[in-house]
Amino acid sequence: MTEDEKKYIRSVSENGNHIGYAFYCPGCKYNHMVDERWKFDGNYERPTFTPSLITTTSIRCHLNITNGMINFHIDSEHDLAGKIVPMEEFE
Repeated sequence: MTEDEKKYIRSVSENGNHIGYAFYCPGCKYNHMVDERWKFDGNYERPTFTPSLITTTSIRCHLNITNGMINFHIDSEHDLAGKIVPMEEFE
């Protein structure tokens, strides 16, 4: 895997064990993480995770990631609710 392939999602490990993947959420403006309960298609350039993800850390964020695009469900509580946007690179 090249550095370019890691620009949208990052593998997350704890004590040397893979525990999931992190990605930047442009709606919440911080990273979200999916663990092994979500299915990842293995494509780091245009990832797909299933099923949808709902976070309620500070605000509700409900999304699907399909083919590198984030589909924010209308019940998300930020400005991108109801919109589809491309994944953003990690800084």
